[in-house]
Amino acid sequence: MWESLIEFLNSGNCDPAPDRLPPCTGGLVLRDYRTGAVPKERGVGAMEIADGEVRAYAVFEDSDIFNTATADNEKTWVTGDAMELFFQTRGREDYLELHVTPEEKRLMLHISDYRTHREIPFEEKTFSGPVRVRTRILRERKLWCAEIAFPFELAGLAPESVPGSRFAICRYNYTRPEPEPEITSTRLLPDTGFHYPPGWHVIE
Repeated sequence: MWESLIEFLNSGNCDPAPDRLPPCTGGLVLRDYRTGAVPKERGVGAMEIADGEVRAYAVFEDSDIFNTATADNEKTWVTGDAMELFFQTRGREDYLELHVTPEEKRLMLHISDYRTHREIPFEEKTFSGPVRVRTRILRERKLWCAEIAFPFELAGLAPESVPGSRFAICRYNYTRPEPEPEITSTRLLPDTGFHYPPGWHVIE
């Protein structure tokens, strides 16, 4: 999957992400989640649902690949580069927020309701579960690749509830010495941030 995403990234065909897509797609473009602007360092992602697993893949241009997190379930969006996957099963209010750093550190959050997520302490949202991550750093090409996968059971997902489930692939991209990261997503979302399931992709 990564090689096909690298080819897509380099093809010049990186159009804005569609509103809807089938369970397996060729590529989704990450843009500024508020304005849709093309970032300085581009990224593309893809979703695959097969064999009882949800899998998200991404390839990112990155001239400064790093994250200083040293263990799972740290606040990886403030410690450096991170890929994020949001997933909500059809018919449910709760959802998963899963991160991976270039160094394969994970952040796993279970959030009961996007409307009140900021009121819940961080430590009460973290969990440990069967979330599989994999990355590849290609420094000479200024790229890093990421994969996040989890079994259906983790999200209360069943084959019949895949259509209508929602997701978004997002990114924090830090470049030193700039103090603020580029923040991008495969979906345009409100200024409130990534936590807006009504605005995520809907799986057909």
